[in-house]
Amino acid sequence: MLSRNQADGLVAGADQVSQYGELIYQQSRRLSEMIEQTLQYAGIHSHLGTRMRTAVDVEAVIAAALAAQKEELAREQFHVELSVPDGLPAVHGDANLLRTAINNLLSNAIKYATSGRWIGIRAEHSVKERAILVHVSDHGPGVQDADQERLFEPFYRGRTAVETGAPGSGIGLSLVRSAAEAHGGSITFVSTPGRGSTFTLRIPV
Repeated sequence: MLSRNQADGLVAGADQVSQYGELIYQQSRRLSEMIEQTLQYAGIHSHLGTRMRTAVDVEAVIAAALAAQKEELAREQFHVELSVPDGLPAVHGDANLLRTAINNLLSNAIKYATSGRWIGIRAEHSVKERAILVHVSDHGPGVQDADQERLFEPFYRGRTAVETGAPGSGIGLSLVRSAAEAHGGSITFVSTPGRGSTFTLRIPV
């Protein structure tokens, strides 16, 4: 409809053209994201997601995920607080798949934490768990109690997503869980409604 209005000459003036152009861009980007996530999800579950297993630099993976979201973070005026210690051990896995998992956690925070506009990313080596832990935190609305048990189900969208009309397919967090499990790891979270959430990606070393 937006592009049709432009094509039919119903949009006049530089301000309207700019506004319509931005809306078209946003909708196209969201559609591309949904298609990409669907293909990635299908790939993991057909055992294509972890074909390439190499030593993976987690700090580089986090940097790549942040670079992919740089434009969106700037547009939504998010402050990102990053904490990655020197000498973090490498993990054995698929760098692209892990980047996708972290990228989806960032994307999720951007969608739902606009009230706080802060994202924290912290990585650590847990000797006790023999794993690298990547924590992605936000100051958003948190996850409602009724949604917590089903949060990682494919295509499930919580009440906050429905009520606010946040874009998405409901695949993102399910994809994160699948990526973690493909590496023998896990994804967990703690959340306080009204105060924010922290998602923790655990990848064995």
